[in-house]
Amino acid sequence: MFQYVLLSINSLRANKFRTFLTMLGIIIGVFSVITLMAIGEGVRSEVGSQIEGFGSNLIMAIPGKIDAEEGINPASMAGQSTLTLKDLESMRDIDDLIETDAITIVNGVAAVGDKQSIGSFVVGAGLYLENLMDKHVEYGRWLTQKDLDDHANVIVLDYVAKENLFPGEEAVSVLGKKVNLVNKELEVIGIIEQQEETDSIFGGSSPLDNLIIIPNTLSFDINGNELLHRIFTRASESSLVDEKIEEIKSALIENHDGLEDFSLLTQEDMLNLFNDVLAIITSAIGGIAAISLIVGGIGIMNIMMVTVTERTKEIGIRKAVGATDANILLQFLIESSLLSLIGGLIGFILSYAVSIIIDLKFGIPTAITLEAILLAAGISIGVGIIFGIAPATKAARKNPIEALRYE
Repeated sequence: MFQYVLLSINSLRANKFRTFLTMLGIIIGVFSVITLMAIGEGVRSEVGSQIEGFGSNLIMAIPGKIDAEEGINPASMAGQSTLTLKDLESMRDIDDLIETDAITIVNGVAAVGDKQSIGSFVVGAGLYLENLMDKHVEYGRWLTQKDLDDHANVIVLDYVAKENLFPGEEAVSVLGKKVNLVNKELEVIGIIEQQEETDSIFGGSSPLDNLIIIPNTLSFDINGNELLHRIFTRASESSLVDEKIEEIKSALIENHDGLEDFSLLTQEDMLNLFNDVLAIITSAIGGIAAISLIVGGIGIMNIMMVTVTERTKEIGIRKAVGATDANILLQFLIESSLLSLIGGLIGFILSYAVSIIIDLKFGIPTAITLEAILLAAGISIGVGIIFGIAPATKAARKNPIEALRYE
């Protein structure tokens, strides 16, 4: 077997440029698939840890009907929010629910001069979101009831948003400065502390560490309505979660005139739904990227066909001195597999390097898992074998006498 590998390496080295061009499709395919898997796994791990940080007693109400067991129906999420301030108050009236609060999503980009906080989530919030989302102010203060009553033009920045808007400045010196948001000038009253390192294998910040928080009453003014996009609450005990979900459902259905146009999710439900959505997106994009692997495999088959023709006389000589059809078949299969495996290895190395760059430069978490490594190796060897069978079979079936006469 080792002898076959050496022969294959020598054959590939004889035509270095052609070998590289043949491997290019495999390199691009493996690079694309592994990079997408790394980003998907990194984001899954990161967001999963954020959701788990909310606590097992968390209950979240969202607009649209979703079946947590069957997965998310994108159509159910379309349209305007169905949650109102009346729903929030109804949940606050239920016994054994604590820290009930809501957020309103604001479409806008915060800016300071020519600096913008791209990628930030701008949300209106109340008094309890700080504890519900484990977002604790390190400098300054959180929102107060007076801020809510006055529709105050104030803003709390997560540490990533602070760095985007005031890069390099001390957090404490940012307090009192102005930020523009949707034609409003808001005063910075608090900076949220930086969380511990993320679960990404290369570190980096989470998208949920890039929040910009304003009073929910101010968000109503900006949006032109008092609709809520998420309502969070927490059961006082884990054993009460299921019971409280039923009570919340009854109260909200009554508010909505008997229509269940909302969903109640627990921490486990949120994790499952997020994993389902991410799996669909990753599979779809990964499937597109995998097309280049097929193209690469066809390229290997094409070049191996040419190689068989070029080495017809060599095949005749080997058969004349005792090589069997199986020997010839194995020789060319190993060669095509080695060609694909080297391409896959190069693609994996590139993916690893780019994953580090993506994480450090753009703050997108990545995580290359053992599954991804095994997949890269399996794909590479599999493509080499599958697309190498036809050329290897052609070589093995050559008549030794006719092969010796070939010029």
